[in-house]
Amino acid sequence: MSISVVNLNLNLDSKILMLYEKMKEKRMLEGKETNGDVSIIFIDKEHMNKLNLEYRKKDKPTDVLTFVLNKDIFEGEIYICASVCSDENIEKWILDRVIHGFLHMDDCHHSTKEEETINEKRHNALLQEIN
Repeated sequence: MSISVVNLNLNLDSKILMLYEKMKEKRMLEGKETNGDVSIIFIDKEHMNKLNLEYRKKDKPTDVLTFVLNKDIFEGEIYICASVCSDENIEKWILDRVIHGFLHMDDCHHSTKEEETINEKRHNALLQEIN
């Protein structure tokens, strides 16, 4: 299982790696596989708009899209568009999107209020573990 981060010009590699390791630990404790590959790709608004239109039928850029290639082994791609960030703390904003993507890859969603609550708890716990 490996992780690759493409086009990141910030010093977040170590924190992203820690998040990745925490997700692997949690999955192993739950008896889940952890041998998939994860790619985190940073793209511009134009590319994100195309992906969002193609896969979600929304004609606008979004902050993060996650493509789960194999949920059983924690494998997928996380596309992040930092240029839609309006937050002053870009590093925290990016870490939030990485966590969001990891949680989607671990089959944690936010379609209902209950799922949203679970997702938020897991998100905050992960963020706390690396800070």
